[in-house]
Amino acid sequence: MKDAALYIHIPFCVKKCDYCDFTSFSYDDKKIDEYISLLLKEIDMYGEKVKKYKFKTLFFGGGTPSLIDEKYIKLIMDKLHEKFNLDLEEVTIESNPKTLNENKLLAYKKMGINRISIGVQSIDDDILKDIGRIHDFNDFLNTYQMIKKSGISNINTDIMFNLPNQSVENVLETLNKMIKLNVPHISFYSLGIEEGTLFHKRYSEGKLDISDEDTEREMYHRGIELLESNDRLQYEISNFSKEDYE
Repeated sequence: MKDAALYIHIPFCVKKCDYCDFTSFSYDDKKIDEYISLLLKEIDMYGEKVKKYKFKTLFFGGGTPSLIDEKYIKLIMDKLHEKFNLDLEEVTIESNPKTLNENKLLAYKKMGINRISIGVQSIDDDILKDIGRIHDFNDFLNTYQMIKKSGISNINTDIMFNLPNQSVENVLETLNKMIKLNVPHISFYSLGIEEGTLFHKRYSEGKLDISDEDTEREMYHRGIELLESNDRLQYEISNFSKEDYE
């Protein structure tokens, strides 16, 4: 039996970020019910086709999976256990600040979710507002402390660089804050300008102030130096972690 990884997409958000080109939709109870129903049917359809695989990791991405009621995540988990060969070592759910609460975290733990990924992007509130995020830095801090209090210690933070009006120093300040908070895993991504996004429209109109290529590369390489000098080793292009958190 071959080891494999499983990804489940939950395409709902409070609102779409201005740079995002992932498949996602605004929160709608009726659409969520319909989507989960169809997703469960699809898991049924694939049950026999994936019998040769043993799934070691499971990742709920999106969208914002933490936005929907935890009962839906439980339905998906139960159906996966019924139809797939699961031998899970790590189960991750993506989240954004302001979409988690203590009851959700307790339910996640009970169903076997042992890793949380948080979309932080920056600690600069002005930048967060400009890129269309729904949270500020204090919202992230509150969410991060709530997760740690729940007993889930395997945490990732998504950080972006080359954002509008962002300096090298601002990027390093954000990374330093993640290090001081003792975040064990950090994903460090450069902004991409994708067709169909609000950012692409602003960029085409000359209204998006992002860095030149040399500054963007400086952000990346100085970020790598900072992370690796603080025990977050690079194991993929955009992923850095403490030992055993890859």
